[in-house]
Amino acid sequence: MATIQFGTGSSNGKRAVVVSFDLCGFSTFCKHPEAHAILPKFISGVFEELDAVLIGAVQQFVEGLDPQKGLAPAPSFVKYTGDGAILIWFPPENTESRHIYCTAIVAAMRRFRQRLAKIIPKWEIEWQIDHLPQPARFGIAAGLVYPLRGPDFAFQEGEVIDYAGYCINLAVRLQDHCPEVGFIIHELVFPKLEGLMKYIAHGMKGALSEPVLMFAADFPALSVDYIKSKFLPCGHESELRCQITNREYNTMVERTLGKGTKSNPVIVQPRFEAHLIGPNNWRQDMFTDAPHPEFIPIRDIKDTSGKIIAQEKHIYKLTSKGPPLIYEFVRVEHLAQPLPEAEQAIFYKKTV
Repeated sequence: MATIQFGTGSSNGKRAVVVSFDLCGFSTFCKHPEAHAILPKFISGVFEELDAVLIGAVQQFVEGLDPQKGLAPAPSFVKYTGDGAILIWFPPENTESRHIYCTAIVAAMRRFRQRLAKIIPKWEIEWQIDHLPQPARFGIAAGLVYPLRGPDFAFQEGEVIDYAGYCINLAVRLQDHCPEVGFIIHELVFPKLEGLMKYIAHGMKGALSEPVLMFAADFPALSVDYIKSKFLPCGHESELRCQITNREYNTMVERTLGKGTKSNPVIVQPRFEAHLIGPNNWRQDMFTDAPHPEFIPIRDIKDTSGKIIAQEKHIYKLTSKGPPLIYEFVRVEHLAQPLPEAEQAIFYKKTV
């Protein structure tokens, strides 16, 4: 009888990016009478589409490759899971190179998902079969993974046959967490792509609450109660433009501007998380659209009746480009009179 055996030597963790993806409805399709004839061709086609967004070995990855092209280096480890796969990459240690590398992985996986959404319906027509598994769901996480090797022989370590680690479990949990969204990224991957929203994913079985990123364009019309059951908002309230869905937003626009008027919600999710470090180790987390040299929030000073009688400008200087960005407190400037609201908006845009 075949047995599962691993080496017993210690295992050092390696920083990794893990992608878990699966195809919705795979088990149901396997019950289809014609599944036995189609499944090999279907699985082969899915992984050919995956290969189309990968550009070969990690060594062939060109530093500075535009991640917007939707291409990424091939993973170092791939495990077929029956209805999808687990893919593992080991990004470079250099911070800038790692950002480019991880951004390329996220962009490539999103392109892969979009390719499947287009090609699978065509396969159904071409192969004359209904209900092929679709769409694909993705969870992407970052963290340490630990190699599991085969049995040791003659004082030599066995070859790596699998990996274990919390981030692998997290990628699988994120993949399953909100099927309606279907593409959830652990924030520690730090992709630098437009249109990302940040939330805290909570209630995941077997995983902690974790900060995650999702593309605003992937968000379907969901009830606020359902969103709250899966995610908690985070960051400054003015940065969170993702409380309403496209459908709800367009309904609101029609009521305001007239029937038939359509618009897209202004979803501006900052790409850079920053920590403001103040006196006595006081800290505030905030977000910016770019690593600006300084951050100057305006604080209101109110009298006992709540009227604004003066303002303060708290100046912070960028000292580390992270991630995260680190801004350290420099000084306070007192304004005898409050700035006009319009001027505040202009000042804020110039300095944040």
